[in-house]
Amino acid sequence: MERFLGLLKAYFDRLDERQKLIAVVAVCGSLLLILLLVFATLTSSIGDMEKRIKRNEDLLGEVAKLRQDYRKTSSTVERIKSLLVGEGDQILTTYLEKTAKDIGLNIESIKQMSGPPNDLFVESVVEVHIEKITLKELVDFLFRIESHTKLMKVTNLKIRPKFVDPSQLNVNFRVSSFAEKSSS
Repeated sequence: MERFLGLLKAYFDRLDERQKLIAVVAVCGSLLLILLLVFATLTSSIGDMEKRIKRNEDLLGEVAKLRQDYRKTSSTVERIKSLLVGEGDQILTTYLEKTAKDIGLNIESIKQMSGPPNDLFVESVVEVHIEKITLKELVDFLFRIESHTKLMKVTNLKIRPKFVDPSQLNVNFRVSSFAEKSSS
């Protein structure tokens, strides 16, 4: 390295004043150009980093929103699971018989049926037949079924008045309850 610098100094000393000035300007210009290139590279790298940081902050905001949506959905699923009956047909028929007894009704028949297949839950369905019931008793009975703490729904309600006494009704309907499908 010293040898190279010595040769460079000897060459520089042999130049006249005008050539020395041109050489100094060329070296200074080259150094300035190199400094500008380094500065431009650093500046663009910083700009790219700032863009990436901004994009990642936006993505982080989306992830936070998705996490919040997931938690909300998860709590909704847990709330729905808490409404599911659990034991299926036995609890449903027992509840219907007990509720009818509390109101003073006599259920003529309860027939268990299978609900439509589903991947997430098991639907238990019973068909209920009641004779000689008043409209008030029917409304009270159906209200108690649908306002139960566990999820039950009444479908296929068919009401026919008795021929002899139109205030007395013959009623057929289905009651469905839901239980979480076992994961086995």
